Amino acid sequence: MINCYKVLKELDFEHLAGSAEEAKAREIIKKYLDQAQISYEEEAFTMFGFDTGESEIVAGDLKIQALPFGLIEDQTIKGELVILDNLKIAEYNYGAFKDKIIMSYGMERNSFDIMLKQGVKAFIAISGPRKEASNLSHRQENVQTGLLPSVTITYDDAVKLLPHNGTDISLKIEQKRFERTAYNIVATIGQAKLDQNITYLTAHYDTVARSHGSSDNGAGTVVILKVAQYFAEKNPGRVLKVIFCSGEEMGLLGSTAYVESHLDEIKESGSFVVNVDVAGDYFGSDRMMVIGTNELKGYMSGISKEAGFCFEDVLNIYSSDAMPFSVYEIPSVNLARFGGSASTKIHTINDDMSDIYDKNLDFYFNASVNILERVLNSKVWAITKEIDSSLKAKIEKYMWGSRRKEPKLEWKPAYKK
Repeated sequence: MINCYKVLKELDFEHLAGSAEEAKAREIIKKYLDQAQISYEEEAFTMFGFDTGESEIVAGDLKIQALPFGLIEDQTIKGELVILDNLKIAEYNYGAFKDKIIMSYGMERNSFDIMLKQGVKAFIAISGPRKEASNLSHRQENVQTGLLPSVTITYDDAVKLLPHNGTDISLKIEQKRFERTAYNIVATIGQAKLDQNITYLTAHYDTVARSHGSSDNGAGTVVILKVAQYFAEKNPGRVLKVIFCSGEEMGLLGSTAYVESHLDEIKESGSFVVNVDVAGDYFGSDRMMVIGTNELKGYMSGISKEAGFCFEDVLNIYSSDAMPFSVYEIPSVNLARFGGSASTKIHTINDDMSDIYDKNLDFYFNASVNILERVLNSKVWAITKEIDSSLKAKIEKYMWGSRRKEPKLEWKPAYKK
């Protein structure tokens, strides 16, 4: 079987969704599927992509390098800088910041809609302290409805801009946007011997701009690749679909494309999702985010502890590729390690192999196999296709923010936009 650490080293380069570099990453994944004699399909979807750009802020004699949000194109903006301690002020003080350039720490997806509606010229997002600037992107639907020119800067550079509050600055962005085609890789393993329930194992293999994505989510990619090899040799009693998703970093594009193009399968037989997203830290908190019921949380936590895997388990939504399945009440378990050196650097230029611990990759392989062995071979299917009522409004709000449009639901809406 593959060595997860060695394969991750092969994937140690930036690969944005739909780019030539992502095609290179896809060939690496396919090579190992071919070696294991696992059949798979490449499923295409179209999207707006971009080439990694650059940006500069000029305030008096001060020049600061910034990172443009994905999908923003070439432009120069000039205006008065307004620094807000809380971006909600722009919502509460309606119309007060027309033609201004706002800088703030912290934001929500609907913040951009609010600022655009009120005529804000541009937005400068402040990254967390003691780290490089985060690489972020606008959502696909905003290309049609309007993109607020936005960049991120480091915390330290934001401090340097404080004396320029209330003065005129300029913001130059150089970046190209294109229509592109990205691909999910979908491997089908096992046969419906016990029943028709389908389990999905997912991880995204795309990265953000300027990042090798070793922790987020090269680690998850190599883990599910090895899991696929494992079950291809075991011939489980139920069908396992292993999906290497593209476009997660652009707004769950690949997993959404899969769900929308396989709706009959999803509604009839889709029953459970295991998603692996962010791993590799030497130390950290191993988390199990369950989108489902308390019964499922107890079951997953119990069988994991039984085998020696002690997760911090919680019933809550999680921002990754299981979310598009959840609107059809397909429950999921999301596995991740946070809190160490590698995971604190996700979405930055420093998310590379330097902080990856090979033993943690093995931990997530074994933890995933433990769950899937039980699920795929249980004498009676043990997972209820249900989402707890406490999560439904959260799912709806998340999907509104992620896709910028009303989500399709299998239940009566609980969230009032």
